[in-house]
Amino acid sequence: MNVRFLVLAFLERAPAHGYAIRHWLATTGGDEWTDVKPYSIHHAITTLEREGLLERREELSTARRRVMAITDAGRDELHRQRQELWEQRLWSLPEQLYVLLNFLDPDTAQLRQRARDAAQRARDSERLWHELQGQGDGLPPMWRAMYGNALEHLRADVTLLEQVAAMSDEELNAAIPDREGTVPGVGRW
Repeated sequence: MNVRFLVLAFLERAPAHGYAIRHWLATTGGDEWTDVKPYSIHHAITTLEREGLLERREELSTARRRVMAITDAGRDELHRQRQELWEQRLWSLPEQLYVLLNFLDPDTAQLRQRARDAAQRARDSERLWHELQGQGDGLPPMWRAMYGNALEHLRADVTLLEQVAAMSDEELNAAIPDREGTVPGVGRW
């Protein structure tokens, strides 16, 4: 996710300081699903202010915290970014995993171990999402729906990785293209 979009969208609701955005990311698990790093928020705020998309609210600020508000130009930019995001592909695929599986490591023992390790990391993430969802009795229905969606994605990834880890050498080697780019049963790609 674009940190600029996140900051503008957060501040559209009400003026706030960067630490409030960081706190929201940490307490909602947003740092997991937005891929926005907490340290990038303050840089984005400074840049957005310089571009005239945010302004400092002096009456709400303290010596330690700059309270920022979105400007009309910031609202226009946020609207443009929302439009752009809705026009992009909205479904998720584990692209990095698919690339790795299309260009397998010929060392099948190492490949199986890496698949097992990745499956374990996905199960660990799944546990975190279960914990967040368990706290969700008071969550808005949209958030409960998003947590459920994240869990389904993680379960699918774990299943795929466990299937790869369980494959024989012959099955794994059958997926590796030859020098001409031909994969048995698939042909040339």
